[in-house]
Amino acid sequence: MNRTVLVVIIIVLVAVGVWFFSRGNRLGSPEPVNVARPAGSEAVVTYTDSGYSPAEVRVKAGTKVIFENQSADLMWPASAVHPTHLELPGFDALSGVATGQSYAFTFSQAGTWRYHNHLRPTHSGTVIVE
Repeated sequence: MNRTVLVVIIIVLVAVGVWFFSRGNRLGSPEPVNVARPAGSEAVVTYTDSGYSPAEVRVKAGTKVIFENQSADLMWPASAVHPTHLELPGFDALSGVATGQSYAFTFSQAGTWRYHNHLRPTHSGTVIVE
């Protein structure tokens, strides 16, 4: 009887752990901002210890998106898919960006472009270019 109870407890704990870790960055993620900005303007995405905010930004082609690092660690914004960054070639900081610094990329091609922090790939976001 005691062995059966122990096995059930272990199975429940494993299931809860798998569920929790599979949710990744979605726990407490900021709400997406879907406001289209005019071409030639700028949009700012802030990176903190909990990830990118907003997690989704919608811009017009030709908009410069500035990724500001306000976390305690380096950030390395780069196009999906980790680790190759080939979804949108050129969208890659190529190295870590220090706290208080930023990286900017001008999105000229329409599409939905996923990105992540190369140093912490579960932190990700999307830029939708119209």
